[in-house]
Amino acid sequence: MPGNARPSNMPDEQQKLRSGKEYNPYALGHQTEVLNLQSILEALPECISPPGSPTQPPLSLSEQSRPTTTLADIHVMISPCPPTEPNGNNNATDSRTNDYQAGDLKPVTGGQCFVGSYGCELEFLKLSRPIEKSALQLKRAPERARKKEKLDSSRGTEASRRVNFILQSLETAHEDFILEQAIHSQQGYVGVPDGGRDWPNSSSTGSARLAYLRNIGGYRLVDTSLNSRFRVDYPFVDAAGRVWAVALAEPPNWEACRAGIAAACGRLLDRVAHLKIPFNRRGNFRSYPFGFSFGMGRTIPMNFTNSDAVDKALTEFFDDPAVQSLFRFAEGGLRTWFPEHWDQFHKGIESAQARHPELRIPVPGTSFPASTVNVGDRVVCDSHRDASNEAAGICLDYVDGPFNADKGGHLVFHEARRIVKLCKGGVILFPSAIVTHENIDIGPTESRFSITGYVPGGVRRYLEAGGRTLKDWVACDPEAASAHEAGGSSRWLLGCARFKTAVELIRFWQAQSITE
Repeated sequence: MPGNARPSNMPDEQQKLRSGKEYNPYALGHQTEVLNLQSILEALPECISPPGSPTQPPLSLSEQSRPTTTLADIHVMISPCPPTEPNGNNNATDSRTNDYQAGDLKPVTGGQCFVGSYGCELEFLKLSRPIEKSALQLKRAPERARKKEKLDSSRGTEASRRVNFILQSLETAHEDFILEQAIHSQQGYVGVPDGGRDWPNSSSTGSARLAYLRNIGGYRLVDTSLNSRFRVDYPFVDAAGRVWAVALAEPPNWEACRAGIAAACGRLLDRVAHLKIPFNRRGNFRSYPFGFSFGMGRTIPMNFTNSDAVDKALTEFFDDPAVQSLFRFAEGGLRTWFPEHWDQFHKGIESAQARHPELRIPVPGTSFPASTVNVGDRVVCDSHRDASNEAAGICLDYVDGPFNADKGGHLVFHEARRIVKLCKGGVILFPSAIVTHENIDIGPTESRFSITGYVPGGVRRYLEAGGRTLKDWVACDPEAASAHEAGGSSRWLLGCARFKTAVELIRFWQAQSITE
């Protein structure tokens, strides 16, 4: 069978080109040399009357046949209401009509004419190339109209739905936590380590520790699991109303993804179980970093160093579809609530990889250049700050495992004096470099694991120094380096300004809905 021709009895939706693309029945045009008048009339819409037939009244808007357009969910976590019904019951879609109208037909001069119900004149001389072209355009018009309608109805939909979702999620009271007063380094790039001595401490664990923080420390318990079941995010705001952390709601079919992630963690643990547990200042469990970073003696950004066995196991782990789905799900939440962070993270990764193409990130196309997988029987973190992460950045934390989430596994934010109860398989975004956090212990026979994503603060410092260390910069241009180092306070405030209030977020996405 020559070219891309297909049997005429094969349905269009089943026809594929050898390249794998969808088969377009009109891609090859009309392979006819002779086109008679009957063929032209059959190509016309039904509302056009042929010569000699009585003129039909125009169809009403509700009676016009048009293709039904279904808007796919842009991102499951930004759905403010149940998914759109299969028939596309959406105001923005229903208010649109088919752009193709019979009155848009252009007459061909000369010859015999007839008048349709829209008053358009079609005149025919003979079977000429202009007539063939007009007939071909007529036959393709419904397909073009469907494509245009789908494109028009999707423009701005993503941004508008993010606005509605933010409005629905903002039900939390303002906190006594002030973002600008968080502890950070003098240069404003990273945080400051903390061993937990500054916060209410006790020798109790588990539910006793939980009660101690609530009754003695004055901490408030925040249950985000209810919001997650109703698919509504839970944002945390500071005293100025800026969103600084968000517990993301579960997307549809999340149980299957959770099972895949747990299986991937199990395979990773099996691969490294015979190895010595590496040192971990956050607790007694296995912790394996992957991606790239800068600092700690590095002169350029470099991939994390692991043994060959661990590196191979981690590569397989991050290639798992369920793990990649986790990072892409968090990507949507990051973009919705922290759009400036999202943009800066991507630009930083692109700049670093442009200078050093060997750098790899855990999941290509996402915002986090580094990730740490915490596996073992009891992944419970002591009170700490991840000081090497970007100070005014946002980190990802995913937790799951067979443990009782009502009694243990809570995430504690000490500066905000909040105890966050996450549902198992929950995802939360927060600035781990400046907020001291810990986990409430779990039961002796229970287990728990976590996956994190973050941006090392040293990478941004390296890029803003022109792709060099501070030592090299001072040797090359001491005045510029000194002035840059002296701007740590203003750099920190600019970083804090990337955190937006609800009003700022809504205005941002409303502007995006206009421009998209």
